[in-house]
Amino acid sequence: MSNASHSGDVMWPQMRRINPEEGGARLAVIRNNVSIAVRTTFRRAASCWIRLRNILAGKSDRDSWSGIQCDFIVSTGRTGTMALARLCAECFGSQVDSRHEPHPDLFHLAAATVRHGLTTSQVIRELGESRRHVLSDLRRKKCRWYVESNNNLAWLIPAVRSLFPHYRIIHIVRDGRDVVRSWYGKYVNSADSSPAVFAGPNDVRQRIGANDVPSDEYHSRWESMGRFERLCWIWSRTDAAIQNAIDGDDRCCTIRFEDIFGDKEEFAGAVSLISFLANGRAAPADGFIRERMRVRSNASEAHALPHWSAWPQEMQATFAAIAGSQMRRNGYSLD
Repeated sequence: MSNASHSGDVMWPQMRRINPEEGGARLAVIRNNVSIAVRTTFRRAASCWIRLRNILAGKSDRDSWSGIQCDFIVSTGRTGTMALARLCAECFGSQVDSRHEPHPDLFHLAAATVRHGLTTSQVIRELGESRRHVLSDLRRKKCRWYVESNNNLAWLIPAVRSLFPHYRIIHIVRDGRDVVRSWYGKYVNSADSSPAVFAGPNDVRQRIGANDVPSDEYHSRWESMGRFERLCWIWSRTDAAIQNAIDGDDRCCTIRFEDIFGDKEEFAGAVSLISFLANGRAAPADGFIRERMRVRSNASEAHALPHWSAWPQEMQATFAAIAGSQMRRNGYSLD
């Protein structure tokens, strides 16, 4: 059957009727793409404007952040950092600009830092440029308090401490076995059309591994390691990178995930987190914090692995061999 209609000597292609639902979906995609383009253009313009002002005034990116309290919630991932960013916004309202993994999310900067040995000054420059649009937003809103919840900062803490003069860091630690279990069934964006899981062969993001760290004891074994072994390594080394960077710094603290989300009544860790962030500001009542946490505590994860207490002995031994020392460092028992 012909796909064209005749009108005199001209052949017109037949127009396929688009149903309203399909048309609405296409329009939504177009609107989303336009929105992304506009936001990206604005961020670049804001970054260029602040950089120009700094050059003319002889200031550095660090000088630009003077007078702004910057708090960073950092972890290995799978620790509820999105919920914590929202909790902070709910507790302090317009006093704070609280964001979860703002664009760019710094994954590529962290990977380049480990893989290519970027110097701290190089990382500071890239980090400063990546957050100039945030600084522009803060100035526009006359806001003097910024909170960023972002697990990609785990490998960038030395640069964070150098760039932001009024920094504080909250390290959220979770039992590594629960993190590995959560990662194991986590679907991510694929490098091709096939389904992809975190740190799997089709993961579009090439996760930091022992093959990127020549001094690591697992460097030469990485290519032969299975995915479970690699996940154990990623948790152990990422958490160690955070702890090594904040040890001895009284502007940093560590709070257990289990204390924040585990107790469905007290949520003592969440109360401690908000108290630390308040830093002398008026904080909401503990009852308000607990109520907000109860709303979120109903979230559940789908798992591809059983609970770690039911792992075969071989899996438990593998985890203990790779990540046992970091577990003990955090006060977790392997029993």
